[in-house]
Amino acid sequence: MSSNPYQPPSPLAFDPIVGRQQRRPIGISILAVLHAIGGLLIGALGVFLATQFDESDADSIIAWTVVIAAPLLTVLSFATAIGLWQGKQWAWWLATFYYFQFAIGGIFVLASIAVAYFVLDRPVTERSEELLVKHVGRLLIFSLLTWYMMKGNVFAYFRFERLTRLRALCILGAIVLVIGILVGLLTVVALGMGARP
Repeated sequence: MSSNPYQPPSPLAFDPIVGRQQRRPIGISILAVLHAIGGLLIGALGVFLATQFDESDADSIIAWTVVIAAPLLTVLSFATAIGLWQGKQWAWWLATFYYFQFAIGGIFVLASIAVAYFVLDRPVTERSEELLVKHVGRLLIFSLLTWYMMKGNVFAYFRFERLTRLRALCILGAIVLVIGILVGLLTVVALGMGARP
C-alpha cells in the first residue's frame, strides 16, 4: 500500500548502526520551529530596513550588508528548520555553528569589558553594566544550546558515527576563525575602496 502523501514527517530517523529508528529529541523539534520563526522575523526585518535606505546609502557597508545578508539568513533559517526536523547532518552543522559563534562572540565581548575595567581602568560605554548582563545571558544561552546539540541522543538522531564533542568543537572553532579573518579582510578592502560604515 502506498504511503499517505499528507502524512506529517515521522519523528523517527533510521539508524543503520543499530538497525532501528531514533526518535527525534523534543529539543530538536523546538529548535526547528524557532529557526522557522526566526527566518520569518529576519525576512520581515530585512524588507523593512531595505525600504529605509535611499540613494545616499549606496556606498554604505551597513546598507549592503542588510540587502545581502537578510535574504541569505532567511533562506538559511528555513533550510535549517527543515533539516533539523528531518535529521539532516548539514542542518546540525548549520545550527550548531550558529549557536557556537554567538557563544564565542560573547566571550570576546566579556573579555573586552574585563580589559577595559581592570587594565584601562574605565568602562567600555556608559551602559557597561547593561552590556555585561546582556552578553552574560547570551553566552549562557548559546553555550547551553551548543552543549545540547552535542548530547549523545542528538548525535544518534543525526546519525553521527565518529563525531565526538571535542572534534566538533575543533572544527567549529576553525570555521569561526577562518570566517572572522575573511570578514575582516573584506571590510578592510571595502573601506579602502571608498565605502563608508
